[in-house]
Parts: sequence; C-alpha cells; structure tokens
Amino acid sequence: MKITFTHKKLENLVNDDRKMLKEFGKIRAQKLRLRLTQLLDAESLEDVKFMPGNYHELKNERKGQWACDLDQPYRLIFLHLMKNQSQLMRMDSMFG
Repeated sequence: MKITFTHKKLENLVNDDRKMLKEFGKIRAQKLRLRLTQLLDAESLEDVKFMPGNYHELKNERKGQWACDLDQPYRLIFLHLMKNQSQLMRMDSMFG
C-alpha cells in the first residue's frame, strides 16, 4: 500500500530515523517503523487485520478511520482510501 500523511511534521519525522528516535524515543520509534513497514508490505487491510499491533476500525466520530497500537497508550490513526484500484493509507496522527 502507498502511504501519505496529513501532517507534514509527521511525514518529516518518519522519513528520518534520527529525528524519529529523538522525538519519540527508542521504543515508540521502533514500533512506528514496524507498523509503517507492515502497512507498506500489505496489499490490503485484510493482510494486517490479524497481525500483532491490534489493527482495528474505529467507531463513532472516527468511523472510517483505522488505528494500530504503538507503545501504550499511543496509537497510530490512519484512513484507508481506494484510488483507481490501488490501496492508499493516509496517516492522520498519533494519540496518547
């Protein structure tokens, strides 16, 4: 899947391992890199739904968004979009 970001700051952080390590710490940076790799390697959300990381669809005001766990209590929030038969993930933010 292709990944895009809604926040330029988050995109810059995840594309620079040193900045990500400084901003998030070792454990969260490792988990974030692992989750992004899992999403990049997946052909669809069905591929990651039962992987470690507790990938799940959100409800109520976040309906249509998905999340996966990082280090507790943080999680990565993302949207799953379909564009011309290709899968696209839009990273929204991280919440604690």
